Amino acid sequence: MRSIKRGVGNGPWAVGELDGGWLVADGRGPESAAGSPLALGPRPSALGLSSSLHVQHVSPASSSRSQWKIGWSCVRIANRPLCPLNCDSMTGALRPYRILVLPLAAVVIGGLVWLGELNQARLASQPRTASAHPRRLAPRVELYDQSSQLVKFERYLGRTRMVIVFFDGEKGADADPWLSQLRDHHAYVVAAGAQVIGIGMATPYANRQAGERSTKFPFPILSDIGRDRPAPAHTAWGRFDADSGTFLTGLFLVDRSGMVEIDSRGYVPARDPAAVVKSLCEGKWPE
Repeated sequence: MRSIKRGVGNGPWAVGELDGGWLVADGRGPESAAGSPLALGPRPSALGLSSSLHVQHVSPASSSRSQWKIGWSCVRIANRPLCPLNCDSMTGALRPYRILVLPLAAVVIGGLVWLGELNQARLASQPRTASAHPRRLAPRVELYDQSSQLVKFERYLGRTRMVIVFFDGEKGADADPWLSQLRDHHAYVVAAGAQVIGIGMATPYANRQAGERSTKFPFPILSDIGRDRPAPAHTAWGRFDADSGTFLTGLFLVDRSGMVEIDSRGYVPARDPAAVVKSLCEGKWPE
């Protein structure tokens, strides 16, 4: 930085160039060696302007401090002579460019609006994948499995997807076509992130015998024989017809958050269980 120091009034002042700009400083006496900066701005030559340096002395009546300002007098712009200008009025040379700001802003805003409408139209033309059916938390029951171990639904709900299969207890779990396929392709079912649970009106011993007659089930087969009330799971899931006194079969899907599709009558079983089982046996969770 090239600086000039000169005693003026009761304080020093300094003028110099700093990184292509200009700097003015003043102070209150010899103790202010460097002074305090008053102004910092771009040198006009950095904008393609021919310029020369000029200094102005300002001594406000309300202040005992002598102040000095430095500026650049613009001499030529594009080889055209101009009246001397100080640095504050130098921006007048840039006014023609300001005229382009509003048109350019209008073009940008118009383009953004057009892109937004185009994106909305594209989204509206895509098929909706989200289910329009309401959902409810799955019932929480506690039943004994084929090994006479108590199984709580809370162990699975909210932690994993579930496939609940209500089978005919009189025929046995091994006679149910969905349980048999899910057993034979259990590795793919696990790959789909699903936990299978079979529920029937049979004792734990009968469910254990069903596995020994064919192949043991790698997932719980629960006995819906409650201690306080009969068939608590069938009743909670709407698989008991009170008018006829019969127990209904069905396959239900529980998502990872523990929710099941419902309608005005209660929980809704899979409308196409064959397609659901086929997808699970291929390692895919049905959409």
